[in-house]
Amino acid sequence: MVTLVIGLVLGFIAGRWQRRYQRSWQERQVAEVLGRQLNPQQEVLVNNITLKLADGSTTQIDHILLATSGIYVIESKHYRGWIFGQPTAARWTQVVYRQKHQFQNPLRQNYRHQKALEQLFDFLPSEAFKSLVIFSGTAEFKTPMPSNVIQLQQYPAWFAPQRGEQLLSINRVQFCLGRLQFCRLSESDETDSLHRHNLQQRRQPRL
Repeated sequence: MVTLVIGLVLGFIAGRWQRRYQRSWQERQVAEVLGRQLNPQQEVLVNNITLKLADGSTTQIDHILLATSGIYVIESKHYRGWIFGQPTAARWTQVVYRQKHQFQNPLRQNYRHQKALEQLFDFLPSEAFKSLVIFSGTAEFKTPMPSNVIQLQQYPAWFAPQRGEQLLSINRVQFCLGRLQFCRLSESDETDSLHRHNLQQRRQPRL
């Protein structure tokens, strides 16, 4: 019996570690592509940011690109199969070998992230914030993709024309970076655990 319990515990730990490592690898893959496009004179990329909100909850943002052309709030997703999704739908659908799986509309998810940054950088105009969802992996969209949802390989072509709009000064970008680094929670197991707990609390039905 003891051996069985130990095996279950070790299996749970190994599974959790594998999922975390896989997600970390996928986000690093996206970060590398984003990083190769940076102009270090006017752009800086920050990854895996957890912020505590005014109501005590937390939000985790995969990537934030601070640039003179704007504040890019980036959500990355790694999927395969077919993707069906409408911009205003609450949930999108993934189909793999006729098996359907629904997931939260990443545009809605990223909207919460954007609002958190708008509060943090409350001295910036709303037009400075730009939401982007990037799909890595081999997923194929079977519905039209919104203009701010792209495949990872499309990012260089998507981002190049963005630089034509200068919305922020270098000093503003540097100030935003300083505030972000000061306010973000540390990257740790404790931070991830806190965020998971907050997500569970938020998903519980209100009486």
